[in-house]
Amino acid sequence: APLLVLALFANYQIIPSTSAAPIDCQKNTAVCSEEIIKELTQVRFGIKILTENITLVRSKNCAELYKSGRRISGVYTIDPDGSGAFDVYCDHTTAGGGWTVMQKRMDGSVDFNRTWNEYKQGFGNLVGEFWLGLDKINRLTRDKTKNKLRVDLGVINGKTVRPEYGWFGIGNETAEYQLYIGNFINATVSPDSLSPRGDFVFGTWEIPLVVLKKEVEAGDMATVADVLFGQISMVFIRVVDIKPGPIFTGED
Repeated sequence: APLLVLALFANYQIIPSTSAAPIDCQKNTAVCSEEIIKELTQVRFGIKILTENITLVRSKNCAELYKSGRRISGVYTIDPDGSGAFDVYCDHTTAGGGWTVMQKRMDGSVDFNRTWNEYKQGFGNLVGEFWLGLDKINRLTRDKTKNKLRVDLGVINGKTVRPEYGWFGIGNETAEYQLYIGNFINATVSPDSLSPRGDFVFGTWEIPLVVLKKEVEAGDMATVADVLFGQISMVFIRVVDIKPGPIFTGED
């Protein structure tokens, strides 16, 4: 940002004084003050225009930020589709960087037993434990074939567990945030727990029978029982239940 401001001043066209000759400011302090105020007003206007232009140009995701040279992990503002900006946490150190973190759990400080609306909007703190929000994830992953999914579960039985999938996306709320998941591309996890649930919709504790309507009608009571007894609370919440590390989405 400081370099940008310096560039602004270096290229800024200052409006000439209306005076025909240079002003002796020691003798005409009032006139000089007026001229200085005019010049500062023009500079402020230029800064305002520059700031507005910067605001209009947002990266779509952390991968774009990484490619643009912003490679320090932290909170950034993005706008995936031009529908409004929001903050995300970018991991620029894991597996080559450029990962947009959708969920992080590490110490149990945030309660993940939440309602549908809370999962829709997101909750927690981006620099601590959090869930980004289904609506935001939907916006990030609409072009699902351009995304990769990585789930860092930590170390289990002395083994690092981090399943990865070739592509990933979720539908919108009308589609009940249906899961779309690509090929399982990392063999550190057995069995693969997400691929069999491709095309499943999202659910929370408050409305399991609503989101399981298709399974109930089809008589798939094994899946229904699996959900109701907490083995999965549908798709992402299963991951929540086993307290993983970050869930990332990255762009090819």
